[in-house]
Amino acid sequence: MKNYVDEKQFKADVRRYAREHNIKGNEIGRLWQEIMLDDLLERISVSKYRDNFILKGGFLLSAIVGIDKRFTEDIDAEIKGLDLTEKQIAKVFEEICQIKLAGDLLSISLSEIEQIHEHEEYKGYRLHFNASFRKIRYPLKVDVSTGDVITPREIEYSYKLHLEDRHINIWAYTMETIVAEKLETVITRGIANTRMKDLYDLFILQRERINLATLKSAFANTTNYRESIFWTGQDMDYKYCLRQVDIIAENSNMQNLWNRYVRKHPFAKGSLLLKLFRQFKLG
Repeated sequence: MKNYVDEKQFKADVRRYAREHNIKGNEIGRLWQEIMLDDLLERISVSKYRDNFILKGGFLLSAIVGIDKRFTEDIDAEIKGLDLTEKQIAKVFEEICQIKLAGDLLSISLSEIEQIHEHEEYKGYRLHFNASFRKIRYPLKVDVSTGDVITPREIEYSYKLHLEDRHINIWAYTMETIVAEKLETVITRGIANTRMKDLYDLFILQRERINLATLKSAFANTTNYRESIFWTGQDMDYKYCLRQVDIIAENSNMQNLWNRYVRKHPFAKGSLLLKLFRQFKLG
């Protein structure tokens, strides 16, 4: 983070950024969190644990498509090469929090750890942090887990910091793996899914450069690993997937939920649920 003289200078820089990216109202608080998560991510990137963290989830999506299109409130990471125990992960993050970046006056401390994914095939932890700069204070969250399949493998991603003309390098999921996981989740949940953000993520990701051959492999790998209901044990039941896509897109309740989501989230305007899956039909 920049070496700010005081809170006033810091707040002015955040307001400038918000104006430039048309960020208003309640989204300002999320912007503050993302800016402070930048600092934590940079500490990870310069730590001895950098190769053990693979960025995924909403924070990575926000970086790819732009904060004006997709907000998040936490970091999601896959852990590689470390024992994922509460004691070990607490030790790792306590060390990371102690890293001093040049000119950085932001303080970050670990406050709580809770287990997640307790009833699934892989486990993880949610870590809560307190971040502060003088009188400015915000809570931060990081979710870490292990067990996902990345196709073909993790990539080194050049992450642009919010308030600086500077990038940091961090390991991250491939675009195809991100899309494959979203597709698997949406198709598995079907019309019972009330998380319209999953659908919106697919909509904005279809504008990115996706290798469809790699996506097909990633989708097969993800569904095989998760033992999805449309994985037959040897191959994918693509006809089932396409039927589910049509059911979701044409369901009136899903249409109503989507329209409600668009009203609350202006960045989703122009997204049409009926056209959402066309680019990603993999049969």
